[in-house]
Amino acid sequence: MRDAISANAARPAIYVALHAANSGRGVHVFTPLVDPANLSSRDFLPWETAQAAYLDLSTAVAGSVAAEMESRKLPNTALAAPLRPMNNIAAPAIAVEIASPSETVEDIGSTAYLDQVAQAIAAGIAAMRGKVPEVRP
Repeated sequence: MRDAISANAARPAIYVALHAANSGRGVHVFTPLVDPANLSSRDFLPWETAQAAYLDLSTAVAGSVAAEMESRKLPNTALAAPLRPMNNIAAPAIAVEIASPSETVEDIGSTAYLDQVAQAIAAGIAAMRGKVPEVRP
């Protein structure tokens, strides 16, 4: 909860959570899983659905990052998941979980692999530059 409070107070253009995983293979790019139908027209923004207004942009950013992973031939999967604190973020939000690119767990520490993943994330976000507002109100 503190992560979401701090992030929302900073009014980020994009929220990106990075995680390392010791299971699975490749890179997983997650978008929030929120039912936009739960967003009402009230002045009050419900905590559990703060992301709903940004879901389309979150999905577009995740797709752009996943496309960059593909162009670099990095194994990846893009999917929606109810990960905290993403549903509580009032900005486009993605989570990137990095696991070994192969069955060898030691590969996750490869500088070349991590550089490729970082470059793909940065390029995917940069490709969205004109679509994501620089400053939120």
